[in-house]
Parts: sequence; structure tokens; C-alpha cells
Amino acid sequence: VEDTKGNNGERGILIVTNLRLIWTSAKSARTNLSIGFGCISSVNIKQVNSKLRGNSQALFAMTRFNATRFEFIFTSLVKNSPRLFTTVQAVFKSYDTTKLYRDLKLRGAIIRDKELVMLPHEQVYEKIGGIW
Repeated sequence: VEDTKGNNGERGILIVTNLRLIWTSAKSARTNLSIGFGCISSVNIKQVNSKLRGNSQALFAMTRFNATRFEFIFTSLVKNSPRLFTTVQAVFKSYDTTKLYRDLKLRGAIIRDKELVMLPHEQVYEKIGGIW
């Protein structure tokens, strides 16, 4: 997989996990990207022109971090193998559609019977009514 926008012409490896995309250069492991799905706003597959491959399919990942937007373009160097990019789309969709569930699970771990579950040596200094 080629990082077409940032490292055009350079081969690399794209790894998809349940939380992020990781691209590492085949030449130097010091050249790498790690993009968390929490920062990705959209993932699309389009046709592009690559230095290494010519016309081929590419994965476009639009991201946001703080107030800055970034676009990442990854081009598959394996002919007739779009499965990697469709897998990225499917994993991102799963991540995006389960945000509410993960948030609820996180909140559920710290609240039991409408009371805060205290950590060892943790103290409550003040309780304010009407706030949940």
C-alpha cells in the first residue's frame, strides 16, 4: 500500500485494527502514520493515479484533530484486491456506529445504583443535588 498523499511513490504496509489505521514504510519503520478511528470523519474509495501503479483504487480518509482537517490517501499496489479498503470501510462503520454503546459501557463501569463507584483512596469533597 502506498501513502499517495504524504509519501508518494513509497511502498508500505497498512494495518487495520479495531481502533486505528497504521501505515508503515517498507524502507524505514521510522516513516509511519497512526490514525485513530475517533479522528476519522469519513472513509471513501476512489480512482486515483499512482506513481507506482498508474490508475488504481485508493482509500481516502478524511480526519479532524482539534480544529485542523487532514486528508490521507492510500493506494493499493496489488491489482484487483480492493478487499483491504472495503475492510477498512467496514471496520470504521462498526467503530462509528458503536460509539454510543462504548460510551454507555464506560459510564456504566463508574456508576452503580446511581452512585459513583469510588476508587481506593478516592474521596468525595462535595455533592451537588440535581446534577447527574
